[in-house]
Amino acid sequence: MRKLIAAMGLAAAVSAAPAQVSIDWREGTPMPLGTRRAVSGLIDGRIYLFGGLQVPNVVHWAYDIAADSWMTELAPMPNPSSNTRGVVYNGELYVLGGYWPSNAALRKYNPADDSWSVLSPPPCRTIACANGAAVVGDRIYYYYGSWNDQDVSNEFWEYCPATDSWCELAPAPGAARCFTASASDGDCCYSVGGGTAGGIRQWCLRYDVSADSWETLPDYPVAAFYPDGDFLRGRLFIAGGGCSFSGLPERSEVYCWTEAGGWDSTDFLPEPVGNPQVELTTLNDTDYIFVMGGTRGRMILNSMYVGVITGLESAGAGGPAEPARDRVQLPTIVRGVLSLPRDMTELPGNSDRVPRPYRAALLDADGRKVRDLVPGENDVSRLSPGVYFCRQTAGFASSGPASGVERPALSVAKVVVTR
Repeated sequence: MRKLIAAMGLAAAVSAAPAQVSIDWREGTPMPLGTRRAVSGLIDGRIYLFGGLQVPNVVHWAYDIAADSWMTELAPMPNPSSNTRGVVYNGELYVLGGYWPSNAALRKYNPADDSWSVLSPPPCRTIACANGAAVVGDRIYYYYGSWNDQDVSNEFWEYCPATDSWCELAPAPGAARCFTASASDGDCCYSVGGGTAGGIRQWCLRYDVSADSWETLPDYPVAAFYPDGDFLRGRLFIAGGGCSFSGLPERSEVYCWTEAGGWDSTDFLPEPVGNPQVELTTLNDTDYIFVMGGTRGRMILNSMYVGVITGLESAGAGGPAEPARDRVQLPTIVRGVLSLPRDMTELPGNSDRVPRPYRAALLDADGRKVRDLVPGENDVSRLSPGVYFCRQTAGFASSGPASGVERPALSVAKVVVTR
């Protein structure tokens, strides 16, 4: 008889020590339409989102975090764009590259007056799209990428916003690649994952601007194609990845990295999300991660997942965060049957503890749904041994950035099946 060990709280680490960083996920207001391979940037409490597919377009929306609402009456981009990267510098958002070459411009958006400028494109043709980009100091760095559907590059360029000028640097190390995640910690540029001529990679590298040198960091835990992420309180968060349109299944993992601790897993996304846009910020002393758009199967998503991050409080002081022990419950041991509550009164955010109906599903370790679950007893004796996750969804008035707005709440619990 197989034995089920279920920790019916938020997902804990596989080891005995509790996870130091946790994410409580909920669904925010969806985007007006689905989009993938777009570009985003966060300025003054708003996430600006541009371009994307199914065909390269000039979409321009803004998500107001506090209001949990989208603004759509904004100036469109000067030309279509997809497969781009965006960076925020000096209160403006720079959109770099685009698919195809005719759309590979450099554009600058000023939210103060809702206006666009077209700037000098990089004097190269091999990183027109699917590139990485990051800001360090008063420069923007532009690296790796692709020119077309087959060829990839490791070119490396530096852009000076003050003079609207480019300088070519020594090529980025390793095999040429595209569709990497990119970020800056204020001192260095980072590149995570991506695709090469030989396949999808786990590589993680960073460029130290002051030393003008690259170094190899520990590999990302999984091979990742077009994930996205950024730094918050000294940690690099990377989420999602994959794209069924390219024959690569979507991923639901979320990992965070620190210099001292390396890569750690945290709570999965509620569903797998390929090529999403990811933004992180602190608002009113609460740390947030936002994962929007992307793909799942052959669907183009308009979803907005809002995650409240806990466990970062002492990272800013230079030390590791205290383990979130109050967020992990003791395991419940059952034999072949997974018992769920009849109603969900303990889901995070359900402060009034009013019994509410809920939905649940069992996911595999890659975030793919294995089966739907029902309130009460579920026969799981036929499951193969391994790690699974129970995702539970219930509706209530959220306590997130849009307090009082009725949104589903999400809880993810780890389930370990052994013989």
